Amino acid sequence: MKRTYDKIILKLRQDNFALVVCFVLSLVLWLVIQLSKTYEQPQTVKLVYKVPTGMTLSQPPPSELVAVVEASGWKLLGSAFRTSEYQLEIDLKAYGSKIIEREELYQRLSSQLGLPVVETNRNYLLFSLDSTNTKTVPVVFDNQIQLARDFFLAGPVSITPDSIILTGPKQELAKVDVIKTVPFTAVNVNRSLQADVALIPPENEGVQLNRRSVFISVPVEQFTELEFNIAVDVPEELGEYVVLPKKVKLQCITKLSAAREISESDFTVAVIESEIGKDPNSAYVPLKLIRKPDFVRGTRLSKNAVELFLIR
Repeated sequence: MKRTYDKIILKLRQDNFALVVCFVLSLVLWLVIQLSKTYEQPQTVKLVYKVPTGMTLSQPPPSELVAVVEASGWKLLGSAFRTSEYQLEIDLKAYGSKIIEREELYQRLSSQLGLPVVETNRNYLLFSLDSTNTKTVPVVFDNQIQLARDFFLAGPVSITPDSIILTGPKQELAKVDVIKTVPFTAVNVNRSLQADVALIPPENEGVQLNRRSVFISVPVEQFTELEFNIAVDVPEELGEYVVLPKKVKLQCITKLSAAREISESDFTVAVIESEIGKDPNSAYVPLKLIRKPDFVRGTRLSKNAVELFLIR
């Protein structure tokens, strides 16, 4: 019984082996037949333009195109292993007509791909050259900074460099007046900031920037409120006057680091000379703050006018 069972198992194994061999041979034969057939396959080709010295492209031409090649499966399989990206370099100095017609385009693509091209998504390439020009434009910082409470800008925002050089066609450069940074966002800021901020290039790819970013410095400092009693100044050349009141309160906001260094002597509050005697029925003369430290902000006087009496 056992001998009969072993014979059956051996027979099944021999049959299965023969079946597998037949299947592999059939698969190989099928692949050979399929790969011997002709197929069409799209290939993406990157276009690289060699621009003559002193010239630039006034309108950006296509950066790539799709070429449909026709070849046997064997050749298509072989090309797939040779490269993953095709590139066609075009020397614009050789084209006085500024156009590559369909026939030449197909010929150059076929030569580059090593396979015959039967169709493309473009039947010609058109390009326009212009002499290279330069233009210097200011940089605008897109500031979207939110400061923390009691913190203010301690001075102007510094942009380095504050202008950049553009290179491109004259007609396109005329459309660009400024170059903006990408929005710089920060919230609840309680310290000075420094960062490299990217620039937003013009929409026309033919216009190039001499740099891609600028360095910004944002001085931030905590401020505090101070109050002083300031004597009202009346120029001596106007005569001898009695001023009521002689002093007014001045409230201001200043940098916390400089608060101890500020005194009444850093401010001058004076009457507006041109307003003296304008109203014969009133002795009041308006006041103005004519001197203060540069970093002081948010000034406010307790009185906008004082009474002025001439001593005869």
